Amino acid sequence: MSNKFKWERVIPIIIMLIIAIILIFSIKDNNNFINVERTKFTNVNYDGSFVVKVKDGQIATSPEFTPDKKARQYEWYSDPFCGDCIRAHKATNEYIEKAVKNGEMEIKYHPLNYLSQYTDNDYSLKASAWVVAIADKSPENIYKFMDLLYNEKYRDNYMTDKKVEKAFMELAKKAGVPSSNSEYILRNLEKYEDSVNRASVNIRRFDKWKAMSPKEDKTFFVPFIFNVNDKQALLGESENAKDDILKPLQGVSCSGICE
Repeated sequence: MSNKFKWERVIPIIIMLIIAIILIFSIKDNNNFINVERTKFTNVNYDGSFVVKVKDGQIATSPEFTPDKKARQYEWYSDPFCGDCIRAHKATNEYIEKAVKNGEMEIKYHPLNYLSQYTDNDYSLKASAWVVAIADKSPENIYKFMDLLYNEKYRDNYMTDKKVEKAFMELAKKAGVPSSNSEYILRNLEKYEDSVNRASVNIRRFDKWKAMSPKEDKTFFVPFIFNVNDKQALLGESENAKDDILKPLQGVSCSGICE
């Protein structure tokens, strides 16, 4: 057998071995990447979602709903830059906080980076990341922070501010968040931003909204709010949030748009 013939048979085997070795190390590196990226938070999920509930008579947060609890359970997708989201929050915040404290309701919030392309400073991303971070590190302050954040004047003042992180630090202080928690959040904000971006990308891939959406074209929109039990979304994109969102949350029956 000639040397040329030997090499013609050996070279493909060597190439296959090299490819196999590369694949093995690629898989190993990929697993390490996944392990690094899958940050474990305390009170929120990997995608930034969190449930607001009552614990020992106080507002608390956790990754999931309380199992077998009789409280009404809702999921709420929102972007702090969104005008309809601000309107929905302002119309319902007092009732929701009271209902949660009384153990009548639990809400799973999904802060999204849905509209950052309309801002100069990634306002949606950074604002949502702060919501997730405070739910994780200062759950007792989450509703106060959201009440201050979901405000047209605040949004309009800071949607172009290049130093918006400082503004969120000040807002957290007004909400009663301890400075040590705010400093931790600022140092680790990128992790919370990653969770928001992850959720915002994945949300567009879900088909389940089609069955729940009250819109004729069955599209997803923000705020997207639905009852976990009956899987029927409310009319979040409404200028009459008290009738179309607050009343259904209170248990007032509405068929289509409440009049």
